Amino acid sequence: MKPMNQFFGTLKRYRMVARGDRVVVAVSGGPDSVALFNLFLEARASLDLRLAVAHLNHGIRGREADRDETFVRAMAADHELPFYSERLVPGSLEGGGSLEERARNERYRFLRSVRDRFGAARIAVGHHRDDQAETFLMRLLRGSGRLGLGSIPPVRGEYLIRPLIEMTREEILEYLRLGRHPYREDSSNQDRRFLRNRIRKDLLPLLASQYNPSISAVLSGTADRLREEECFLDTETRKAFLKVMGEKDRPGLSVSEWKKAPAGLRKRILVAALEHWLGSRRPINSRHIDAIQALMEERSEGHSVTLPGRNRARRNGDWIEFHRPGTPAQRPSTFRLLLPVPGYCRLPDPGPVLRCRLLPRDQFRGDLRSGGRDRVFLDADRLHPPLVIRTREAGDRFLPFGAPGGKKLKDFFIDRKVPAGMRDVWPLVTSDEEIVWVVGYRIGDRYRVDRSTRNILILEQEARNGIFFGPGRSQPGSISH
Repeated sequence: MKPMNQFFGTLKRYRMVARGDRVVVAVSGGPDSVALFNLFLEARASLDLRLAVAHLNHGIRGREADRDETFVRAMAADHELPFYSERLVPGSLEGGGSLEERARNERYRFLRSVRDRFGAARIAVGHHRDDQAETFLMRLLRGSGRLGLGSIPPVRGEYLIRPLIEMTREEILEYLRLGRHPYREDSSNQDRRFLRNRIRKDLLPLLASQYNPSISAVLSGTADRLREEECFLDTETRKAFLKVMGEKDRPGLSVSEWKKAPAGLRKRILVAALEHWLGSRRPINSRHIDAIQALMEERSEGHSVTLPGRNRARRNGDWIEFHRPGTPAQRPSTFRLLLPVPGYCRLPDPGPVLRCRLLPRDQFRGDLRSGGRDRVFLDADRLHPPLVIRTREAGDRFLPFGAPGGKKLKDFFIDRKVPAGMRDVWPLVTSDEEIVWVVGYRIGDRYRVDRSTRNILILEQEARNGIFFGPGRSQPGSISH
């Protein structure tokens, strides 16, 4: 299949872009990103796309990295495209974890900032099918489960797309050769200190030559199937998790309901519970899951286990209670905070930061469809600042965007399957006591942007310590393969 046809096929199959979208293309200067750049150039007229180029100089490879930046800058200039770049301060990648992981996190932080500045609906990165196979093996060697082995999804979250994910490295290089597209070689890709490079240069060629010539296709196909199965199991887990959460007005799990769940879902329910309580999957490991499971299965009262961040879980009859550091078993405290316009407000620890920006409609360059769990657009002139961020109060009602009529906030929470233990601490953005945004879910209908809107208020939640409010498992502020 011709690369352009394959590229269009992937865009369409996964609904990666819509006509008229603004797209940030991440370009390092290497063959994958240069191919991505040129394929988007070929596609932009037929899809009416507006493109920008983003390049992060990690500052690791000295003059070589500077030459990469100059090369990419010239590519953007040749096609009169907006160019965004950033150079990391030397030493900024030092710290815990692998250098590769820290560099990746910085890269996605930078790309998100470019998305906001350019007002883009999508960020395109150049991962391909062989990257999928390499990531599968890396995670297999580290003992990942089905979720980790699902590797690199074609679309992640609301904006990250990978249009080359169905193309091989060989197909990409052939496309560049035939099109006479120059690119840069990253010397760090030859460094065998990095596990990914050893897998690419040693393990995959060994498997291909001695076991299966199509090993990359087999592994990437397996990753695709595992990801599809994970989506199904995740849905079933969420259903079971909501039953186990029960309707008690405190955070915890019902032991008897947990034991009714299929055995194959029980550990997954515990993972979902800890993720829900801690706000992130990242600090959770098998020791925590095994400890909670033991707490579920023992009959004695009062036993407890320590969780990440000095949180604790305690057995109390048929209930497993979750406690934050220094707090007794009681209902979480409420809050009432001012949100200046423009400005920001930190929710009580360990919650996220809520930010707001004010922009005239004629200066807004984004896509109003790109709002979602973490960012919404409102008609600023219908609001009365300062806004108030608070928890729910008796008698609260809400008119969700697009709904035929208002309803009790409690009913809205029940419809969205918000666990009972979280409803009293769920942040609400209000104006004159009327709910403007149930954070992570819907805006109020009367504050929507329409043709008469002259000024737009942009509200965003920014994860702090991995905590966010909203459905699903995505971790804002942390995107990985």
